[in-house]
Amino acid sequence: PFMQERAANLVKRVSAAADLPAKIRDMYREAVRRDPPPTELDTALTYLDTGTPAQFAQALLAPHEVIVGH
Repeated sequence: PFMQERAANLVKRVSAAADLPAKIRDMYREAVRRDPPPTELDTALTYLDTGTPAQFAQALLAPHEVIVGH
């Protein structure tokens, strides 16, 4: 629930962005304090063809160790 709440709050904070690429850039700026390089932006757009913004935000907020299992 904690990560889901954080992800939902992140999605709310970027909801005013003009379009999906802008929302993704804003999520990156909030979560990891940088803009996504073009390859990461493309990956995020592809992911969001089937995933939700909240799911993407949760993945973006997850520590690297959780994602890769270290």
